[in-house]
Amino acid sequence: AEMKRIKLNPRFVKGKTIRKPSPEMIMRALRELNKKIEDFDKIVVIGNSMDDAEMAKKIHAKFIDVNNKSYKGLRKELERI
Repeated sequence: AEMKRIKLNPRFVKGKTIRKPSPEMIMRALRELNKKIEDFDKIVVIGNSMDDAEMAKKIHAKFIDVNNKSYKGLRKELERI
């Protein structure tokens, strides 16, 4: 098998990335909006992975797992929050 080389544009390569389950992407977005977590009565993270659930836990948010759930079921779960 022949391996092909991938050319990356250094302009788009970052030394550090922000990835789940780190809450940093949420905190950065809130700073850009001049908001704080405390400004919200309820916070819900809707996702499909353990990283999503872990991120929700780190910001003290409710987590809704979308795996194997219907739209109707998800709406009911969200309405109960």
